[in-house]
Order: sequence, then structure tokens, then C-alpha cells
Amino acid sequence: MLCVAALAACSSVKDDVDPPAELVDFEPRLSVEKVWSTSVGADSESSVPLQLWVDEHYAYVADYEGVVTALNVADAKEAWQVETELALSAGLDGRGEFLVAGSRYGEIIALERSSGEERWRAAVSSEVITPPYSAENVTVVRTVDGRVFGLDARSGLQLWVVEHRVPLLTLRGVSAPVFSAGTVFVGFANGKLAAIALYDGSVAWEVNVASPKGRSELERMVDIDADPVIDGDVIYVAAFQGRVLAVDKESGRVLWERDISSSTGLAVANGVVYVTDQQGHLWALEQETGASLWRQDDLHMRALTAPVIQDGYVVVGDFEGYLHWIAADSGEFVARREIDDEGFSVPPVVKNGVLYATGKSGTVVALRLGDKD
Repeated sequence: MLCVAALAACSSVKDDVDPPAELVDFEPRLSVEKVWSTSVGADSESSVPLQLWVDEHYAYVADYEGVVTALNVADAKEAWQVETELALSAGLDGRGEFLVAGSRYGEIIALERSSGEERWRAAVSSEVITPPYSAENVTVVRTVDGRVFGLDARSGLQLWVVEHRVPLLTLRGVSAPVFSAGTVFVGFANGKLAAIALYDGSVAWEVNVASPKGRSELERMVDIDADPVIDGDVIYVAAFQGRVLAVDKESGRVLWERDISSSTGLAVANGVVYVTDQQGHLWALEQETGASLWRQDDLHMRALTAPVIQDGYVVVGDFEGYLHWIAADSGEFVARREIDDEGFSVPPVVKNGVLYATGKSGTVVALRLGDKD
């Protein structure tokens, strides 16, 4: 039997974990304006996040009871709502023709984005806890048992499957697939990043992002739970108790590496790679070399989300439900906003300059940046 550890909020394998840092005072240099706020279904006790999807017209949100809702991006008025009657545990993806979500019991559902009407359902081997990825009429699905499925995006029929052995003990989470030029890139719980052909599932290359070390299963965990990021010809990836790597996406050749442990994620913008590590530190690394530009340590052990970029500022959420806006060139705080006192389990989403954040209690808020000092 596969034993999966519910360690999504784990920040150290040691018993003497530091307490979360108190928030520091600073003089705000940026105004944050609320566009709207509403509430949807609360987060599950399992702490597995559901991600919203935003397009030009709607913000699509799902809850663990299987309810999917389309909210108008201008004012959060409900456009439609459907009850899928599934125990949803992953979603949503809207890159293809349909909205796609996954369930706790290995069910995949595709909905019309204009109405919520169901178009197809498919079955995969086990629970799905990261959003699928649809590209070029293929929907790629990751399951917790180490499998990657390629499904026909129009019908849900299985096209291929790739399997990876899952270690005895893993973090509670898996990284989402990412796609570029006919290839899907997937991180696995054994610390490997694989390049898989979108149309037939053949594996072009694999690279070790982290290698298990230590005597105990806990010490040997090297999950890739952070979503990889593609920028140009390079894919950036991070692993728990491992490294941050820049990898040539065609050959799998490692261009540079840094010993930084992350299970939350990274972002790339304007020649800089931003990474949140296991201790709640935010790093800015030079994109070409991986050299450190700055590190923000004042959010130590505050269980940060992956960073996102809004109008040139770096934004992270924390376990107490605060969003922090940080200057991209210096790492200094410029704004802060409390959104949901239950905290965040997924990073915000930025679309057309507006940041959409979903808190654990079900609060969904749209925020726009105002005047700068």
C-alpha cells in the first residue's frame, strides 16, 4: 500500500520548527483597491487546494461539494452555477475549449465555460489534486499514484498513460503539468522532472531535480510539488529538500542550480526568478545564472504561497490570510492586505492587471493596484 503523508504545510523535517515571524511594520508605498469580494464554498479539511480560473469575462470557482460557479469579472455577479455531484479535489483548468476539474475518486469532468453544461466525464486511476492541463486537444491529468494521463480533450477518451514509482512517504500534493511546443513537463514525487510527448506519452528525457538523502523516509522526501515554469527555451523547477534548477527544455541539460528547498513554487518575470522556500523566505535569482539578487526573510515560517507578479510587484499570501506586495527590485514591502483569516492554500491569479485571491474560508476577492507614492 502506498503511504502518503499529509504534509502540505510542512516546512521542515525537524521537530524544532521555528515559530512564524510576527509581521513587521512598514510605510505603505502602494494603494490596493478592492474591485469586489464574495464568498464560495469553504476549503476542505484535507487542505488540498482548489484553484480558480479566470478568462476575459468570468472567474470560475469550484468547491469540495462539487459546485462550480462562474462570476462576472467586473462585479462578481453570478452568471451560472452547476452541481457536479462530485467530490472535487482539483481545478480548474480553462486553457482548452472546456473547463476541466478532477475529483477525490479519480473522476475528470469537462464543462462548457458559457453555461456549465457537462460535456464529458472520464475515470483515471486515483485522486487528482492538481489542476489538469489542456493543450492542442489533449487534457493532461496527474494522479497521486504517480501516473500521468493524456485524455482526448473533446471526448475524455484515454490516449496514453505514463507511470512513475511513488516513494513510501511523500508530501500531500503534486505539481501541475506545464506545456510547450508539443511537450508536457511533469515533476514527480521521486524528484525527477520528465519531458513527455503530448500526443503519444513517450518520454524524451528526465532530469534529477533532487536525490533522496538520509536514513529515514522523512529525510528522503524529494517531491516536486511546485509547478514548473517555462520561459522561452528554459524550464524552471524546484523540489522539496532539493534544488531550484534551470533546464533546457529541448535537451534536459541543467543550465544552473541552487540549493533551495521549495514545495510551493516560483515565478519568472523581467529576467528574475522568484522562489518561496520552505522557511517562508522569498528569493530573487538572476534568471541567466541563478545568482542571488536579494532575499526577503521577514515572512519566516509564514507558509507562503507561490509568488505571482502584479504590475511589476511580487505578491505572496500567508497562513494568516495576508497578501504581501513586495518591490521586485529590492525585496522591500510596499503594501499589505488582510483577506481571509483562515489563510491561503493556493496562490492568487493575475489577469489583465487584476489579482484574484481565494482564501481557505471561501472568500474570493479581486484587487487592483492604485497610485504609487
